Amino acid sequence: MISTIELYKAIRERLEKTFPNVLVQQKDIKNIQRPSFYIQYVGKNLDKQALEYWEDRISFNIVYFSQREELLELLEVEENFIRAFKDALLIKDDTKVIEVKKDALNVNLNEEDYFINLTIDFVLMQRMSDDEDGDEMEEIGVSIQNSEDSVLYENEEIMSDVEIN
Repeated sequence: MISTIELYKAIRERLEKTFPNVLVQQKDIKNIQRPSFYIQYVGKNLDKQALEYWEDRISFNIVYFSQREELLELLEVEENFIRAFKDALLIKDDTKVIEVKKDALNVNLNEEDYFINLTIDFVLMQRMSDDEDGDEMEEIGVSIQNSEDSVLYENEEIMSDVEIN
């Protein structure tokens, strides 16, 4: 199962890789340092889809505070951000690497205060149970009992010769 923490870390890594000279702030943004990003966790919705499977909708707001008061800088960051999150995020655990693609991306520019608000949504179908060892199916024992006058056919060709009343 992919946790919100793992998803947050993957977003942060992608921002740091795409924008190496821009600080990604973690603390309260009362004292804004420009240029910088701030990742805000919006929340999640869990909807049960099957016995052990849940649809997990997770959203983040990412705010970019520009260095200069120029629309061109905001547009460049927007383009680079969209390109950076076009590819799936890679989330690693002990045994495998999971690719997570965004479900939606919304961008709002604020030319008055020179920041961009980017909302990125992920929709994951995840198994949530106590046993998460990767075994999707359990072995099922089946016992078939036939009455004395029943016939069991295993071959379809033989079945085509049988009349059904």
